[in-house]
Amino acid sequence: MVLSVVHLREACIQRHLLAGDNKYSVALNEASNFQMPKQLCSMFAVICVYCQPADPQQLWISHQNAHIEDFTRNYDHDVAVDHDIDKILHENSSSCAAIGLPSPQGGFINNQPSSLEPAPTFDDQTNEQHHLLENILQSILSSAGEESVPKLHYVDAPGGSGKTYVFNKLSSYLKHQNMKVACAAWAGIANTLMVDGCTVHKLFKLPVPVVENSTCRVSPSSEHANLFREIKLIIVE
Repeated sequence: MVLSVVHLREACIQRHLLAGDNKYSVALNEASNFQMPKQLCSMFAVICVYCQPADPQQLWISHQNAHIEDFTRNYDHDVAVDHDIDKILHENSSSCAAIGLPSPQGGFINNQPSSLEPAPTFDDQTNEQHHLLENILQSILSSAGEESVPKLHYVDAPGGSGKTYVFNKLSSYLKHQNMKVACAAWAGIANTLMVDGCTVHKLFKLPVPVVENSTCRVSPSSEHANLFREIKLIIVE
């Protein structure tokens, strides 16, 4: 009787001829008590690449809730986590498809407003905030459909004056107009306050630390570069 590879593996595990995935599951359970979801995703990817678990998909499903905690607030967490895992796997010469997980779809920036998120209104801003939003939106919308001309808007205000609040309103409005927006900040904590925010290093693929001759590691023909060409507004705080 000829058994398939999958059935043979299962039979060997049941006869204790091969180690199952229990030790990896125990390790992930233990790590979830003190590690952040980002570190758990990295740990899962390392296990998949270097330990070759028998059933990576089941191992992922068993610990998925712990992995997505920091994505559930602002992201379509399934898409975001898939991209995060796939990025780590690619750094180790693997991919989601190679280990049996769904391949991520779409770009790394979430530009779809939540179905529960109403279109933003500008009735609750101060006069200064409303004036700022009007100027930036007029600048963006007036050039829609034309050959793009780079424009720079510099916003300077004291801490706590509502800059991030205005940026989130602006981002939400443009997304409801089916425009792509990228939001980034230099500090890891600051980017968590922005809707769909990330660090500047991640957005522009900058090295750490950034020095005088540092360059963005974005190939002109890459998916990352194509996404930049579609972005209507980049907000850096």
